Amino acid sequence: DTIRVWDINQTPTAALHTLTGHTSDVGALALAGDHLYSGDVAGTIRVWDLNQSPPVTLHVLTEHTNQVLDLEVVGDRLYSASEDDTIRVWDLTQTPPVSIHTLTDHSDNVQMLASYAGVLYSGSEDDTIRVWDISKSPPVSIHTLTGHTGNVMALAAADGWLYSGSTDQTIRVWDITQATPTSVLTLSGHTHSVRVLAVDGDALYSGSADNNAIVWNLSC
Repeated sequence: DTIRVWDINQTPTAALHTLTGHTSDVGALALAGDHLYSGDVAGTIRVWDLNQSPPVTLHVLTEHTNQVLDLEVVGDRLYSASEDDTIRVWDLTQTPPVSIHTLTDHSDNVQMLASYAGVLYSGSEDDTIRVWDISKSPPVSIHTLTGHTGNVMALAAADGWLYSGSTDQTIRVWDITQATPTSVLTLSGHTHSVRVLAVDGDALYSGSADNNAIVWNLSC
């Protein structure tokens, strides 16, 4: 139910603050400017002021009816993915932030969000990835990417590529420079669900419920 703030400039890394206020497990975080956004199992999103020491809660957002699974900030919008099968769009120019759109195209829990070049991607337990044109108001689902045979649990986007991890134990690589994103490669190596992905330069990192992390060389 807490958030820890760590000083990574110290060796060993030291905890600076413990943020309290959530009443259930905290499962989603996003940073943007001077604000931290956190989502919990109860469906609550908290907005924290990082200019304060320790950070303090500015707002509590309560529109979701189930667990908040992921958060993504793009410009002046916060996107929240939930176990209530929706994505909420929050206007951060308003005080407090206001939910202005509810996206309902997925038919099951929305597990993960990623953004790249003004486009939002969402992965769901309906085994699909939705591609959203967020220049529209409300955002419009312009593509549905299929190919995984299990829930889409992880997404990462960089350099014109989208990477998706699934309970089918694979990672798919999508060319998102095309008008219609295309799956160009399937990476196999994990023996259980792929739960988290991160890209850094020529390296893709994948973490799995098989208790392993794999580093993939993207320059090959």
